[in-house]
Amino acid sequence: MPIETSRLYIHPFPTTDGEGDAIVSFWSKLYLNPRVSAGWDSAPSPASKFAPEKLVAWRDKLRRRCEQHGYGAHPVELKLAEARRLVVPPPAAAAAANDNDGGSSSHSHADDDDDDDDDVPTGPNGGPIIGVIELRTLTLAEFPTSLADKTVTEGDVELAYFFHPLAWGRGIATEAVAALVDWAMKNNNDDSSSGPRLKMVSGSCVDSNSASKKVMQAAGLKPVEGSLGFNPETEVYFRRIAPA
Repeated sequence: MPIETSRLYIHPFPTTDGEGDAIVSFWSKLYLNPRVSAGWDSAPSPASKFAPEKLVAWRDKLRRRCEQHGYGAHPVELKLAEARRLVVPPPAAAAAANDNDGGSSSHSHADDDDDDDDDVPTGPNGGPIIGVIELRTLTLAEFPTSLADKTVTEGDVELAYFFHPLAWGRGIATEAVAALVDWAMKNNNDDSSSGPRLKMVSGSCVDSNSASKKVMQAAGLKPVEGSLGFNPETEVYFRRIAPA
């Protein structure tokens, strides 16, 4: 760790408070955007959920999860050479098509009116942080809604991802999600793994979110019957099972 692809670095959640604060602040702004909620067909998160004291608790929780499991919330840093290419906004055709490549298995992307990069954190290698991917282990205490549906069981892992508008329509989410899921599957299922085995990765999105479906399928998740329990009537469910 970090994972490196042709255009990206994918990092573990920061161990220092300042860097962690920058990530959760960035992430919370994506959460609060109305277009984010379109990815899983529910109302936007209330601003009160991201009060300063709650962001601190969230930061600490994300850090503990990453330390416990070896995976968790992973900031995605764009390499500087690619960042220079993104100074120009994505093509109008991609925006008009509402390309959801920057969305998520449960979460979509942010609003076109918030394309400024003023609040984008800087990554360890000097490039901008343009998204966060989360692999979160489902426990009954934290995720009773998901676990109420017998499609998933305690200990399974849910995939979610959020990307800044500058990353939309460029295949960046596809590249990042596939790299992280491949890494997590490999490094948490061999004899050298120190954390719990990663048996399955699950994700979901609303049925109309065709781009998010493509992101998950590119990461090896296949469509199956079931639900993660958010909106069973409108969502579609994907999963990837680790080799025996």
